[in-house]
Amino acid sequence: RLGCVSMTERYFADGRITRDAFNAARTAARRELDPVTEFYSAASKIEVIGTSGTILATERVARAEGLQDPGYISPGIIEALIEKLVEVESIDRIDLPGLTERRAQVWPGGLAILAELVSVMGIQTLRVSDGALREGLLCDLVNRVQTRTDRCSSD
Repeated sequence: RLGCVSMTERYFADGRITRDAFNAARTAARRELDPVTEFYSAASKIEVIGTSGTILATERVARAEGLQDPGYISPGIIEALIEKLVEVESIDRIDLPGLTERRAQVWPGGLAILAELVSVMGIQTLRVSDGALREGLLCDLVNRVQTRTDRCSSD
């Protein structure tokens, strides 16, 4: 229920990008994220790494716009990009460097989700990786197997 396509279809269905639409989308995202925030609220320090779709597009646009150093996204950058979208007023008129036409069609919903994610989780810096979750799981599995093999061979 919390994806860039469904969020854009629900809150930006007419193609208009308004402050009210962003506020409604962010409120919906916040409601969906509430159970997750309780789980992570006890953690003192977590490194946050974002991958794929909206996050990579956001980092590319921010970099192309000169808003940041490559590889990171901050809450301020997300808010600045939301302001740019509200100024554009229409999904059809989104033309930002680093953003493909296909991604632009669903970016408002994804950006609303990302804005609430960093807000409710208290994320100050989101590190961006071009690797995805599957790749991370595979790397973890390889490391576990290697460690297990190394332990067995040293006995």
